[in-house]
Amino acid sequence: MNIKKWFDIHDVGNRTLGVHSKNPNKEHFLSFTDERLGWLETEFPSYLEEIKRESEQSNKDFLTTETYKALRLTTSTVACIRYLLKRGFHYVLTRKLSSDPIESLFSAVRQMNGGNDASDAKAATISIGKILRTGLLLPHKSSNVQVGNLSSNCMLVKRNKESGATVTTISDEGMDILKKLDTFNGYVPASMCMASLAYVAGYLIRVLEREIPCIDCLRELSVASCSSPLLRYLASGCSLTDLFFTYRIGVSTASIIVQTTTERIWQCLAKLHFPEATQENWLNIAANFKRSANFPLCLGAIDGKHVRIQNFPNEGSMNFNYKKYHSVVLLAVADSDYKFSFVDVGGYGKDCDSNILKQTELWDLLTRKQLNIPNPAPLPPHNLKVPYVFVADEAFPMQENAMRPFGGHNLTVKQRIFNYRLSRARRFVECAFGILTNKWRIFHKPLIMSRRKAMAVIKCCTLLHNIVREMDGYRPDDLVTCTLDAVTSSTTTMMKTPRGIRTVFANYFVTHGNADVERGFSTNKLFVTNARARLSEATIIAIRHVKDAVKRYGGVCAVPISGKLLNSVAKSHSVYAAALDAEKKLEEESKKRAHDDEKFENEAKKLKTETEEIIKATNKKIKNIQDDITAAQSCLNERNERLQSAIKKKSFHDMKIASAMIDAASKQLKQNSELLNAEQVKSTKLQSNLNAKLFNLSSKK
Repeated sequence: MNIKKWFDIHDVGNRTLGVHSKNPNKEHFLSFTDERLGWLETEFPSYLEEIKRESEQSNKDFLTTETYKALRLTTSTVACIRYLLKRGFHYVLTRKLSSDPIESLFSAVRQMNGGNDASDAKAATISIGKILRTGLLLPHKSSNVQVGNLSSNCMLVKRNKESGATVTTISDEGMDILKKLDTFNGYVPASMCMASLAYVAGYLIRVLEREIPCIDCLRELSVASCSSPLLRYLASGCSLTDLFFTYRIGVSTASIIVQTTTERIWQCLAKLHFPEATQENWLNIAANFKRSANFPLCLGAIDGKHVRIQNFPNEGSMNFNYKKYHSVVLLAVADSDYKFSFVDVGGYGKDCDSNILKQTELWDLLTRKQLNIPNPAPLPPHNLKVPYVFVADEAFPMQENAMRPFGGHNLTVKQRIFNYRLSRARRFVECAFGILTNKWRIFHKPLIMSRRKAMAVIKCCTLLHNIVREMDGYRPDDLVTCTLDAVTSSTTTMMKTPRGIRTVFANYFVTHGNADVERGFSTNKLFVTNARARLSEATIIAIRHVKDAVKRYGGVCAVPISGKLLNSVAKSHSVYAAALDAEKKLEEESKKRAHDDEKFENEAKKLKTETEEIIKATNKKIKNIQDDITAAQSCLNERNERLQSAIKKKSFHDMKIASAMIDAASKQLKQNSELLNAEQVKSTKLQSNLNAKLFNLSSKK
């Protein structure tokens, strides 16, 4: 009833609605002291809070959170109604304050635009004109909006003053509103907020102002006419034909805008948002990698991404990759913030990643030692100096500053742990590619354009990706399983060979890692069982010491008894004994709990059986009493008939006998009724006692 009253109050459409429907809640508002306003302000919010509280206690959602917030927000019309009435309005119709007609209209516009949630004013104007001309301005079946409200409330339909007929054109008021909205017709993709959009477009215009003195030309290159179509094209993956219908620009003009603007954005902003190759920047990237991925001395993760294209003219099968489609390769280096620090675009799809890397400027600078990479730093346990490195997968070559995982299947524990740690660091570039693809959905379909334009679009998207990460993005917490020891300074020998450097990293991870996943490897190259995985760290260390000693000295008999070995075994035994005692204690508690549960169940079953027997006997007695009452009632009826017969015959003797028999039957009936009530009370008490005893047993348990 309260919800219906709320809807009635907010659905007052004319001054006669309440009279015709005989519903006082649908009468128009005449005074700001109306009782309905007080009800909306005090009683209805209390009712909503009560519903919310009851639904939370019963774990049943009567209203969704969105509906609850919407109902609370809609009650704010009270202040609007009072304001209008105090300012001299004679009456207020609440249906005029409803946003449902506008929402229904925009729903129709969205449907007309193919599900586009971000239509600009031009597209909305065209869509509304189509809707009015085709007669599709109809509310949804489940909507509470009428066609008249859809048109009149939104001021979008002209009416003939003489005939009252609807004319399928947009009214002058509606056109004025849409012209004002047209100033803000820039498309803001879901992947970019206004900060990034304003930054990119504003910086671009400031740069162009110095090169293009013509004000009219600059106006044509403004945010609304240049950056907005470009960002829509990149973020939504729409076609150039869609830009033609949306922005009223030719397809060839849209193509020129895409190419020139992407190239200009790259020229203007690339140096600002790709880090320079300085030692300070490299050290910051390495520190972030150590904090996020537990991989020290890491300068970035390298990988390539195949960008699907429609094959370029005169290139044959050069772009046909192993995935059986045409592509160009985007080779990138990503840091731990999922930002790109280096990109190379344009590699043929048929080439492998290692060949593409060797043709890049990054590899040139890396081999000629011109990347300003910091000096090598020591790593435990032997404090050997190792250089800062990039991490990559098996497709890339090994180099002094480039690490790849161990290959093959028969890997040792140390090699498996190194591969695991390297994959944790390498996942940042994979995630960066995923974020890039989902934010700029032009990568969800083949690029149908020339090679020059495709290269410009891909480079521009990587640059915009970095801008979005800096201005709008956030860095989620990575799943770190362990913390590595601090690196101490040392003057020991520096490791120079790539394989030796990789071995130093592997030794470091095995010695200093204590993550659960690293303890899941065994020396027989297989994953250990669950029982082995539950061993304590002391036991694992003791087993490792024993195996290392046996392997080093060539047999069990040749192993010398050292203090280190004895201490490891003793510590392992003490941990094992403590764990055994805890397990034994836990087992005893479990047995005791099971015994108590069984005892409780037996007592409850016995008590229930006894009570059921008593209740059964009581019910039988009640049934007998009810039968006696039925018989007494029948006898009483018979004697009443006899009395009536005697009265008719005027036989005083028969009347006296019948009266005595009626008194006796009434007395017997009363006794039986009292006895029945007593037995029923007794049965109820027995049931209550049973429930109380069961509750006590449950409490004890």
